[in-house]
Parts: sequence; structure tokens; C-alpha cells
Amino acid sequence: MELSKAERLRVSVMKRALRVLLRSPTTRDALAKNRGARAAQVEPETAAMLRLDDLSGDSVLNGRTADQARRAMCINIAVTDLPAPDDVSITPLTLETDSGPLPARLYHARGVPQGAPGIVFYHGGGFVTGDLDTHEGLCARMSQLARVRVISVEYRLAPEHPFPAAPEDCVAAFRAITKIAEAHGVDSKRLAVMGDSAGGNLSAVVALKTRGDAIQPALQVLVYPGLDMRRSLPSHAQLGVGWFLTTDMINWFYDHYSGKDEAVALNPDASPLLAPDVSGVCPALVYVAGLDPLRDEGLAYAARLSEAGVDVQTKDFTHLIHGFLLMTAASPGSAEAVVHIAKDVAQALKAR
Repeated sequence: MELSKAERLRVSVMKRALRVLLRSPTTRDALAKNRGARAAQVEPETAAMLRLDDLSGDSVLNGRTADQARRAMCINIAVTDLPAPDDVSITPLTLETDSGPLPARLYHARGVPQGAPGIVFYHGGGFVTGDLDTHEGLCARMSQLARVRVISVEYRLAPEHPFPAAPEDCVAAFRAITKIAEAHGVDSKRLAVMGDSAGGNLSAVVALKTRGDAIQPALQVLVYPGLDMRRSLPSHAQLGVGWFLTTDMINWFYDHYSGKDEAVALNPDASPLLAPDVSGVCPALVYVAGLDPLRDEGLAYAARLSEAGVDVQTKDFTHLIHGFLLMTAASPGSAEAVVHIAKDVAQALKAR
């Protein structure tokens, strides 16, 4: 999404404000202490970002339109995330799918050879916000750090296209990519699905829905995924206020996604944690943030996969918050987490 001149000015002002907050260790520590009982747990730089968010009010969605929320997300990411590295080429694609044509982008870091492993990436944003632009820096870094080629998919968003449009698009996109992977230098037998937040949900759904396909994902990478729309696990009550992603935000996103149809929350294509059978699905890397109301959903899904005999690795970044993949310009812990995840992905796909 292209920002207006006024919005670009706001990004510049917010970047300067964040730099000021981050420059002083005393200020960072004071802001961390203001986070209450979990002050010792939160990374100081993350506490500074939370304070800036408190002041800007950008994460308050009640009363906003979908377009306003999308613009707020673009502004926040422009402030907190690093741009794409210069040594990554970015090529627009159009995927011809059963859902119709879907925009996509291919990320190819310099030196990544033909026949490299690949990632099909589904962006986060609560099924309402986010697009190819918001996650461009992340996808480029994953190509560079994991030595893979990344194809990022733009699926239909709610409320214009409520459930089940997003999972239908994402399943169709994966199947379409398996047919063109080799032509774009990707080994279709080492093709992961990956996503953050809502994209983690969609990656889990794609892995479940394609497990009987001739070509199925070699790996699923779920980063702070939302996997249970019932919102009943303890971390929702413990962390639903004060840590960027709030209970009110989650409700706003899910109301748009479900059209306020309560039955959607019980559908495994919306809540993969409720799938009656998760056996036979591809290996998984599951990452959660310790200060995220969605934390327990990711951990519960990893446990279900493990109980079903699926190879699972789980990592809890205890000092970080929801959305940390897109906070690399401000948070050292977030930048380190991206490197950690990229190394895990590279190792897992190499083993496949």
C-alpha cells in the first residue's frame, strides 16, 4: 500500500521519536519497568516500542474501517522494520489458481542457486490487513539468510472477502506454485509454507489440506500463529492488554474475518487447533512470543502435532511480543530472532 505524503511525514517523525527512546539505556529501562509485573521479562527496546504505540494509538482498531487499519499497519511497519536488502531481486508474479489470479512476488537473494529450496509465504495481519508490501523486507531477508527463494502470496482479505476466501486462496496458491516452482529455480520437493500470525494460521491450514497431494509442503513454519478462534486459552486472559496485540484487536479482526458467524470459530479451516486429525502432516517449526496472547495456541498446536507423530521443533522467544518479525529496525531481539528462524528453516529444508 502506498502511503500519502502526510503519512510518510508521520513515519519520519515516529522513527525519530523511537530513536530518541532507544538511545538512552536509562529511558529504555524506565519504560520497561512501566510494563508492570512482567517488566523483567520484556526486552527494553520492545518496551520503548510499546510506549510509542501507547502514545500513537495506532493499534486501537475499534471504530476504524478496514482501510484505516491497513494504513496504520503500513505506517507501524515502516517505522519498526528494516527495508529489503539490496542484494535480493524482487520479481512480480501472477498465480493462476482455481480461486482466480493472485498477485505474488518472488524473492531471490544473490548467490541462491537454481534448484534451491523455497518458501511459500503468507503474510499476517489478522486476515484484514497486510499485503505484499508490508512483508517485503522480511521475505527478502528470509531469502538472504536461509539461502532459499521465497514466493509471497497476496490472498483476499476480509471484510470484503470473509472466511473461507483466505484459506481457499492459500491452498490454491500453493498448488499453483508447485506447478511453476522449477521454472523459477525452486525445488518443489523442498517447498515450505510459512506465515506470521494469520499467515501462520493459513500455513497450518495449507499443510493440513494438501497432505494427500502428490506434492505437499516439506515443512510448515508457523510464527506466533493464531490457531484457535475460540480465544479461550490462558495466555489470552494473561496477556490481552498492554502487549501490542490486545483482546480488543483480536476481536476486531475475527469479527471481520468471520462476519460475526460464531460457527466459523469451530471450523478447522479457521481454527486448525480443532482439526480432528493432524497426523500425516509435514514437519513443523513453531515459534511463539512469550508476551503474546496467542502464545498458548502455538504451543498447544505443537503439542498436538508431536502427539500425532509429527516432527516438531518449538521455540518461545520469551522477551518478545506479537509481530516481532517486523520490528528488526528497533529491536535487537527481533533481529536475532529472524536470523535464528532463518537458520532453522535452512537446516530443516536441507535435511529434507
